[in-house]
Amino acid sequence: MSDEGDATNDTGETPASSNPGSRRVVFLAGLDTPPATAEEFGIWWIRSARAAVLGEPEAFDRWPSLATSLSLPPDGVIDRVCRTILRRLESDPGPSGDDAVVDAEDLLCLRGVEPERTRLVSWSGRLDDLVTLTVDAAGDRVLASEGVAAIRAHADAFPLPGRFRLPAIDHPLDHVDLLVGATPLRPIAHVAAEPEAAGAEVAMFDGGRPSTRMMDRFAGRRGDAVSPRGRFFVAEPKLDAWWGVRIRIEGDGAETVLAARLGSRALDRLDVEEPGVTHFETSLAGFTPDVQSRLIGSEIMLRTSDGGRFSM
Repeated sequence: MSDEGDATNDTGETPASSNPGSRRVVFLAGLDTPPATAEEFGIWWIRSARAAVLGEPEAFDRWPSLATSLSLPPDGVIDRVCRTILRRLESDPGPSGDDAVVDAEDLLCLRGVEPERTRLVSWSGRLDDLVTLTVDAAGDRVLASEGVAAIRAHADAFPLPGRFRLPAIDHPLDHVDLLVGATPLRPIAHVAAEPEAAGAEVAMFDGGRPSTRMMDRFAGRRGDAVSPRGRFFVAEPKLDAWWGVRIRIEGDGAETVLAARLGSRALDRLDVEEPGVTHFETSLAGFTPDVQSRLIGSEIMLRTSDGGRFSM
């Protein structure tokens, strides 16, 4: 993270350390220097969690005393790291945004390792939701063209177990890959909100519920498509007054739709016995208003069994 605790690059080592073994040695050596400020601590902490997952837990086990010496509440540090990663993912299409994917993977390492080794973080539902949102957003990152090689070098140097490896690092895609593999539904309805627009939507909430205008706009993103093997379907999204999101897919291609995602939020496929119809749903209840607005303003992505990827 590069500002307010952001990394300068994916591991903190120098560009010359391109050999996987050398990168790892330099990375571990960097953890020997304790963070001197609150800004440095967040990055040091998630980096030390990566080392712990790779079998080098010595640095990570020092975090409680370091946090105490800097008077840092652990939950507050994690909250700040998450929001910084999300900001960079959303605002920077270039290298800094790509580096944030590695930060999110390190954050996932922290979420897995801390309860096993120190058990000092509360991991409240709110904090877990924020971590999940951050990790999911990074996992779907489309990289800058020059970022793919850097991410692959990172993956080679730090072979994390599968449960800690993000899709964007395991199978990195750049914008060319996306153009080849993704097709917009017709009519095209790209409505990914700018930060100001998402903030404006907060004012439209009715007693903590989405406004009628917000629900109508979401339903207006209806579209139809043909899968790569010629299967037609219509997708109809709906947002209800209790923050429930449902996508109804109808047509001879409905059964080919395997997965649906609203921005960083994966939807669950429902087991509904209705011929020619597939349903996906999720709930945004319990998220803070800014997260709800961000998700509602995000693209809906669908994936079919014959290789189609569609956006609304």
